[in-house]
Amino acid sequence: MKKYVLLILFCLLGTMISAQERDKALEQAEASSKIAGYSLSKVQRWLYEKALPAIDKETGLYIADGHWNYRDTAADCYPFFTWAAWATDQEVLNHEVRSVLDAEQQLCNHVDRIPVPYDLKEKKKIILDYDEMMFQASEYVKDGLIAIVEVTGDDEWLDRMRAIEDDIWKHARIQTKFGKIPSKNVEVNGEQIQALTRLFTMTGEEKYLHNAERLADYYLSDMEWVPSRLRDHGCEIIGGLGLLLAVESVHYPEKANAYAARIKTMFETILKKGTNKHGFMYDQMPSNNSKDTQKLSDGWGYNYVGFLDYDMATENEYFTPFVKNVLDNIMNPAYRNYRWERSIDGFADSIEGALYLLNRIPVANGFTWVEREMANHVVFADAPLKTALISGEP
Repeated sequence: MKKYVLLILFCLLGTMISAQERDKALEQAEASSKIAGYSLSKVQRWLYEKALPAIDKETGLYIADGHWNYRDTAADCYPFFTWAAWATDQEVLNHEVRSVLDAEQQLCNHVDRIPVPYDLKEKKKIILDYDEMMFQASEYVKDGLIAIVEVTGDDEWLDRMRAIEDDIWKHARIQTKFGKIPSKNVEVNGEQIQALTRLFTMTGEEKYLHNAERLADYYLSDMEWVPSRLRDHGCEIIGGLGLLLAVESVHYPEKANAYAARIKTMFETILKKGTNKHGFMYDQMPSNNSKDTQKLSDGWGYNYVGFLDYDMATENEYFTPFVKNVLDNIMNPAYRNYRWERSIDGFADSIEGALYLLNRIPVANGFTWVEREMANHVVFADAPLKTALISGEP
């Protein structure tokens, strides 16, 4: 049936495409539908066999890893539960998944609507110090709620995201010459810039953009500042500043112009000192001549998104050739089975980052690498990964 619907659509296009192009497109659509159907069936099976049984019957919390906290469970597990329901079973989304959201707010809100973890054995909140509380709340917003809101839109999850952000900034206590900020942790502040710019574009409320600018000014006012960490738990600010620049270029071009030169210099420094000959970034900005011994960052793709944001904001292709270069070089033997973190998480982050870039810059080598690494280390993760780790082969 789907095949005939597609055929009707193509017929409506008239002479815009040839018969050969139409047949090829139909063939691709038919093949893709089989893959999509199989994949979605696996997702739904996981939803019913793994995710739903992980809801704690007494509290209603989703304890996928045996706990309920905001640095891991809420930030990293709950969004996958939500996506699975959104894609395969809207009834589950509107009942069980929403119930988890209700439960975590009722049980875990601590400082106004800023949450803390819940102790399932003691049946009470786990009180955190200020810095850890802000860290976990920021993780939940950036890694958990943003991911959910991008598919659910203007719904309860967006309300939760706004509530936490409003109270994070209400209780910010780190005094700077630009005003109070919630943390000195560059990971938290990078996440905040990413969350605040999105909230501004989704709601139109200026306060979110002003708070993002406060953080950007805090870092960029130091003309020598460059992030020292180029992998997760530090690199989030690279993408955050790129995103902020892109948003400012649309809404406040003068502010974007003020940021652009400083961000360009920062990105140029990262390319000069923080990448290898193929354009891959190191875990850390080298402080000496230790480049050759540094491990590579599995966040390289995420970071380069910020560089592409710069090009989009300034309407040029200054950094685009660097991104094309790294994707062209990705089939070098050095990056076959490269052990990013000695775990599936490292492979997943590196592959996901590459996909972000390939969405904008479709380089053949990049797609080939993604398909190979995805098959070896995600789809068929066990045997190849174990063999590589045991043998010590790259």
